[in-house]
Amino acid sequence: MKTVNDIITSFYKVVNVATVTDILGGSIMRLEKDINSTAQDMVLRPLSVNGNQRTGLQDGSLMINCFSENHDKTGRPNETYLNSITDAVLDTLEDFADLSTYFTFEVISQNIYPDAVNESLSFSNIRVNYWIET
Repeated sequence: MKTVNDIITSFYKVVNVATVTDILGGSIMRLEKDINSTAQDMVLRPLSVNGNQRTGLQDGSLMINCFSENHDKTGRPNETYLNSITDAVLDTLEDFADLSTYFTFEVISQNIYPDAVNESLSFSNIRVNYWIET
């Protein structure tokens, strides 16, 4: 059975590629963003991990949050950056899904939100459902 750490590690390996990291201005983090960071970080946060011993498959949900500072004068999200990093992540996920037979997923939603902790940041939230062999 896969653990939360196994799931995060699997997604980390998928998104830690040049097509994403060349655009990302910060780090890829697990679970939470550093509280005082204003960097363009990515956070991998699993919502659930469910197991089924009979089928040998586990399913769950994971959020990929990509952060960016807002525009200084208006306080509006930096949609240009957030859209470019979102597109890079989505393209990478699609490419991997086409190649993998033991690990598959589908993007459920994508939205841009203000950060509740640091009002100078916004983030692109990509919600993913996944299925992985145990």
